[in-house]
Amino acid sequence: MHPHSFDRLAHEYWEKKGSFSALHSMNSFRISMVQKLIEIKNQKILDFGCGGGLSSESLAKLGAQVTGIDESEAMIDIAKKHNENQLLPITYLTTSSMNQVNFQTQEPFDCIVAFEVLEHISPKELPQCLHNLSSILKPNGYLCITTINRTPQSFMQAIVIAEYLLSLVPKRTHQYNFFIKPSELVDLTANYAMRLVTLQGMGYLPLVNYWYKTAVPNVNYFLAFQKMP
Repeated sequence: MHPHSFDRLAHEYWEKKGSFSALHSMNSFRISMVQKLIEIKNQKILDFGCGGGLSSESLAKLGAQVTGIDESEAMIDIAKKHNENQLLPITYLTTSSMNQVNFQTQEPFDCIVAFEVLEHISPKELPQCLHNLSSILKPNGYLCITTINRTPQSFMQAIVIAEYLLSLVPKRTHQYNFFIKPSELVDLTANYAMRLVTLQGMGYLPLVNYWYKTAVPNVNYFLAFQKMP
């Protein structure tokens, strides 16, 4: 499912009991994982694939200066509109305006978060994407990722159950061959001077809409890399 396919659901983005309810529940989990790594206040953070601004707002409320980018104009419009009355320190851009996040002259970010986005990037494009992110990350800065492992369990849980049995996300949201093994991310990021500092499996209880830590990252997982000096 192309990210633009979420456009028709953009109006539901901030409804906690709508199509994005599992995402709202996941957000507190993933923000708490970032908080264990860095003091978010006064950090300059890029929210890569920000959607309608869920993580961007959470990070800004904790004192970060946030840039949120997404290739869906509909989602960026929702994000901007939701922040109109809050005036949080967030700059929203579509990736078509990525020249505004200039890879050469932009002051690098202290931290980059890429939540639920890498599994929508083709395996051929993923190395270049990670290279681009590394190039705008400060030395010693962190790249924090949540994504989906490529395992029989993830096929069953993230596609068969989540999409077709429970309708937690729209059908064809995910492509199994786009799922990424943690070892693959470790190998790819090593090419761009980043080292793994955190790997945490994530489990989900759909009946109570709750995310929790798991011992093994068989399906969803959180990863953090630190860019070496």
